[in-house]
Amino acid sequence: MKSLEATRKGVIVTEKPIITEETPATSAAPATSAAPDTQQASPYGFYIVALALVLVSLVAFSALLTFKTLFENATDVTTVLASLFAVVGTLVGAYFGVKASSDATDKTQGAIERANETANRALAEMDPEAGRRVVRDTSRTTR
Repeated sequence: MKSLEATRKGVIVTEKPIITEETPATSAAPATSAAPDTQQASPYGFYIVALALVLVSLVAFSALLTFKTLFENATDVTTVLASLFAVVGTLVGAYFGVKASSDATDKTQGAIERANETANRALAEMDPEAGRRVVRDTSRTTR
């Protein structure tokens, strides 16, 4: 069994056998990789948006209560509330838009890492000459 050395451009098949303390040199069992690290997103974005929503709501309602003598007409109250809802909609939309994009990026990165691991394992099981040919052909097509 030949070892694989991962580089930024691809996989290089070398003639050095893989020998570790857990696996004797005569073992033909493939090496298993550790489970991919799953990163938990920090909740700080949610807390910031929630705090901003509370503060904007407090400012709007305190302005309505403080200047209630000025807001005798229904259109004035509607204007203040429409402004409040615009800010709330913008904050909530931005939060969920960024969160959805971040989640999609994480999912895609995980799929790429699994595909690379599968390709590396398949390449390790190939005949060394066929592996060199695949690496050589792949490096030509990716340039």
